[in-house]
Amino acid sequence: MQDAQLFFYKYFNISDMRLKSISLSKLHQMELVSFVESVLNVLEKHDLSALHIKDASDILVQHHPQVLKLARAYGRCLVAKELKEVHINRVEYVAFIFTHVLYLEKLKKKSLTQQTHIAGLVVRLHLKGIRKHNRSGVNGKLSNFFNAIDNNSKTNDAFQALGLLNYVEELRELDSRFEELFDLRDKVMIETSKRRENKAIQTKAEEILRLLFAQLVQAQQTYPELKDEYAPLFAQLNRIIPRYTKLIRTRATLNKKRAAAKAKAEAESKTESKAFVVYVDGKQTGLVTLNGNKEEKVGEKIQKKKGASTKKKAKRGTIKNSYYIAKKGFVD
Repeated sequence: MQDAQLFFYKYFNISDMRLKSISLSKLHQMELVSFVESVLNVLEKHDLSALHIKDASDILVQHHPQVLKLARAYGRCLVAKELKEVHINRVEYVAFIFTHVLYLEKLKKKSLTQQTHIAGLVVRLHLKGIRKHNRSGVNGKLSNFFNAIDNNSKTNDAFQALGLLNYVEELRELDSRFEELFDLRDKVMIETSKRRENKAIQTKAEEILRLLFAQLVQAQQTYPELKDEYAPLFAQLNRIIPRYTKLIRTRATLNKKRAAAKAKAEAESKTESKAFVVYVDGKQTGLVTLNGNKEEKVGEKIQKKKGASTKKKAKRGTIKNSYYIAKKGFVD
């Protein structure tokens, strides 16, 4: 097989052994994994010691298991938003329970005097001023609040009698959900640290590939007598590299098109300014609205030339409560 390849390169006089260029830093992680594996598949078909590139190729082989870690996909952190919403919701529940107990105290209902007194003591001890605490402080206060209800039957009965025990249970569910999300966020943060590790792996792989290619180019210049042995390796690598440079260029083209479309849309939205002059009872007064949000007062001087003819029509009552669009005409 090697002899057949050598005959092919000699027959077609392939003597220009220049390695095609590629911007390795623009490869995505999954693309880099595939590229490294393709390069290794090519290298294993050649006598690297005879070609004087074994040192760099050995480094790439040693780093290959680390490169495979880049194949793991980590999603974006979607936990923080829900965690914040649940925390706000549980604080609102606390505010409702606290306020409701105070309201019942003011009513001074004789049949619930003892229950109101017990509930008032508990909420003042564990829930008062909870908004001033951070999430960790809220966790501690709610834990003590739930323990007070669970470990004392009179306290539990008091909240039951006041019709607040269902709200307490809903608050407990929110608190449990908060704890679940908090643990999940910790796991996501660990995955984020892995992404930082992956970036280091990617950078090192790029450096090793550059070293390998540089050593290959230098070796074929240092040992011109091995030109026929280097030619197949160069040709095989030059068939692989364009596939990945095409991915990079295609992505860059798509990004440019998206950016141009976005810029065009923004420009069109800015040029679509609206200028309305409101006619009321034949008088040219009202507001000018620019870009749908900026309003400026206008008087009789705006659109003076066109306003002269329209003012006469307004007096006859033909265009009352109509709108005049500056520089464009009338819209009923």
